[in-house]
Amino acid sequence: MISKDAVLRIVQQKGPVIPNDIRKEMGGENILISAILSELSQSGKVKITHTKVGGSPAYYSPGTEARLENMIKYLNHKDKE
Repeated sequence: MISKDAVLRIVQQKGPVIPNDIRKEMGGENILISAILSELSQSGKVKITHTKVGGSPAYYSPGTEARLENMIKYLNHKDKE
């Protein structure tokens, strides 16, 4: 069983992450993980990026914005500039 606390812990430790990253870590289904991430986002415990990785937005925890620089490789050329 995947818990919100376990998903939140992974986002805090490794974020920004996409649902597939969490699935690799914990197992389970991407749709369930996405639903949990959505709930965590609505409660303000995680934030969502506008950058998409393979169609999925990345999730990160507040206070870890500096790690978002790691996502620059997913931006198109125009946005990188």
